[in-house]
Amino acid sequence: MRGTLTVDGFSVPTEIDRLDAFRAWVRELDEDAPRVHFSRGRVWIQVSTQDYFSHLRLVADLSKRLGLLAEELDIGEYWPDGGWLTNEEVGLSTEPDGFLVLWRTTDSGASRFLERPRRGPVELVGRADMVLEVVSDSSVNKDTVQLVADYASAGFAEYWLVDGRRAPLSFRLLVLQPGGLYTDAQADEEGFVASPVWGRRFRIDAGVNRAGRPCYTLVVRP
Repeated sequence: MRGTLTVDGFSVPTEIDRLDAFRAWVRELDEDAPRVHFSRGRVWIQVSTQDYFSHLRLVADLSKRLGLLAEELDIGEYWPDGGWLTNEEVGLSTEPDGFLVLWRTTDSGASRFLERPRRGPVELVGRADMVLEVVSDSSVNKDTVQLVADYASAGFAEYWLVDGRRAPLSFRLLVLQPGGLYTDAQADEEGFVASPVWGRRFRIDAGVNRAGRPCYTLVVRP
């Protein structure tokens, strides 16, 4: 018998433990609905608000630079926070904090958009080449354990895992190896880590703006 649960005032169907049922439900959600995540029969719902500085600003500052860099290098399309990404092969459907799809991935058909009637493209199905997650208090296990395994299984070449909740900021650039597991890219003496996907080296510098509030700079080197 079908029913619903209420999570902090948000109604959730009880029978969304299959990927097809979960995706059908998400297609009916409003744009202001909580963030949702599906992995191998488990559903995760983000109903709590995000910290302005350790999450919202960090995601925004990184995505702003990565979006411009994708255009500068003309290597693909970078999608910021809010994009819905599904990999059917491993049973994963999620909303990362950002992700990159290279042109060659799009051209090969390994990544494609699905449209919702009257709403246009709302879901990208297939493989991302790089994905970004910024850790919050409510997503520690999901980001640092569950998604490490899921993104590797889905064949996402890089996973950027950033945690700005305390100083010093943590930036792990995980690179997928031929055996199907991630390894951490090692920082050089200047603190830069190399990205095979982007063909650049990166470092995240934390600072403050004119109001004395945290801000972040993604420094890029050849």
